Amino acid sequence: MRLLFAFWNTARRGKLDAVYLANGTAGRDGVTAPLAVYRHPDAHPFAGERLILIQHGSYLIAETKSQPYIDRGEAVLYRGVQDADVFLLRRLTTADLRSRLMGVHARTLADSVTSFHAVHCNVSGSETEWFNDRSFMLSDLCKECGLDAAPPLESLLYSGYAVEEWCAARKFGPNYVKFRTPLSNIRITTFVCSETEVKVIDPNKLQIIEAVRCRIREMCI
Repeated sequence: MRLLFAFWNTARRGKLDAVYLANGTAGRDGVTAPLAVYRHPDAHPFAGERLILIQHGSYLIAETKSQPYIDRGEAVLYRGVQDADVFLLRRLTTADLRSRLMGVHARTLADSVTSFHAVHCNVSGSETEWFNDRSFMLSDLCKECGLDAAPPLESLLYSGYAVEEWCAARKFGPNYVKFRTPLSNIRITTFVCSETEVKVIDPNKLQIIEAVRCRIREMCI
């Protein structure tokens, strides 16, 4: 939190090191998310530089070294699978399914309040006393868009990825996978229990980098 306050104090003086800025879009070609990414010195002396991601009231603070492609507008995402041998990567295979799912995401971006609510809608009190949403509003939006929010779709909508490698490797590992995706394809959740969590809009834009101590099996839905 000290780093976040230090960032805003610097921003008020007009001193910003912007890495990426986008307003987001929703159209026939899909949905992209609004996002701002800045570099900022750590609040602790000699700790180096950190990344601050801002999106509709949510903030993430991430290690620069975990994001080697940030300057080209891409995020590296990490997903721990504990001791599992296989990570199931779901892909959208029909234009109709993808269009309807993008319609769900477009509705979540209607305004900043809805956006913040949607991206935290499966957070529970067991993770933090400050967020206790548990509305699962994305499932309701699926029904409005003519989708059955069955387990494959639920996994796409509610599964989280970390933006720091330690989180996937140590907290949710030791087996984990690494992906690359455009920064415009992620929805961030405010740093809950230091999990640096994001959700993905379009799973077809996930590019496999590496599977550590496990393998990836792609599933078409």
